[in-house]
Amino acid sequence: MDRGYIYSRIEPEITPVGEDSLDIHFVVTENHKVYINYIAIKGNTRTRENVIRRQLRVFPGDVFNRGRLMRSHREVMMLNFFANVIPDVVPVAEDKVDLEITVEEKPAGQANANMGYTQSYGMTGGGGLALPNFRGRGQSLNLSFNVGTNYNVYRMSNNRPKYRSASISFTDPMVNDTKNLVGGSVFYRFSGSSMYSAPIDYTMAGGSLTWGRIFKWPDDFFRGTWSFQVVRKEYDGSQADLERYAGGLKTSDGINFSQTIRRDSR
Repeated sequence: MDRGYIYSRIEPEITPVGEDSLDIHFVVTENHKVYINYIAIKGNTRTRENVIRRQLRVFPGDVFNRGRLMRSHREVMMLNFFANVIPDVVPVAEDKVDLEITVEEKPAGQANANMGYTQSYGMTGGGGLALPNFRGRGQSLNLSFNVGTNYNVYRMSNNRPKYRSASISFTDPMVNDTKNLVGGSVFYRFSGSSMYSAPIDYTMAGGSLTWGRIFKWPDDFFRGTWSFQVVRKEYDGSQADLERYAGGLKTSDGINFSQTIRRDSR
C-alpha cells in the first residue's frame, strides 16, 4: 500500500503434488495505482488549518502511501492540541481517493496560582499562564510572576518585597510554515538580603533568542536548536559585604551559547 496499489489482491493457488505434497502459488494482482485527489481537514474549531497541514507528509497529486499517512497522523497528534485524530480514505474515482483528517480539539491552555510562606521572604505568591496554541497558530506563549511580600505572622514590614521575579517567553515552532523555529524570552529576578542569606541585594535580568530547524539528514526526526542568552547581575550592599560575597563587583555580565541536537521518533 506504500506504492499506491490499495486495490491489489493476493490469491493462493494450491496444486496437489503426489500423495503427501502440495505446491502453493501466490498470484498477485496489482490493479492500478491510486493517487490522492484532495485532503480535507475537519473538526478544527480553534487551531488554524495551516498548523495541521504543515505536519502532513502526504499531498494532493501524490501516489497513495499508507506509511506516510500514518506518519502524518503521528505528527498531528504530537502537536498535543487534539484529543483524537482520525484519518479516513474516501474513494472518488477508480484511481483517486480523498483524505479526510478529522481532529478533536482539547483544552490547550493552563493557568496557575500559588501561595506559600518562607522564613526568608515571608508570605509568597504568584501565578502563571501557559498558552501552547496561542491564537490557534501553534505558537507558545508563557507568562509567570512571583513575589515575596516581606510579611510574616510576627511582624509586618513596610519595606519593598524581598523577592520578585517575572518572565515571558514566546516560541513559533514553524515560522511561516517553514521548518524553522524562532523563540525569545526575557526575565527578571530580585532577591533581597535576609538573615538566611548573604547580606546583599541581588538583581538579575536578561533575555535569550533561540533558533532551530528540522533536519533532512539523517532523517526528519532530527531537530537542532541554538540559543543565545545575555544576563546582567547587580549587587547592592556595603563595600565590605560586596568584597566578601560578590568579589567586590557591583555588576557582572554573562553571555551563554548552547546547542542541542535531538531525535524524537515517538
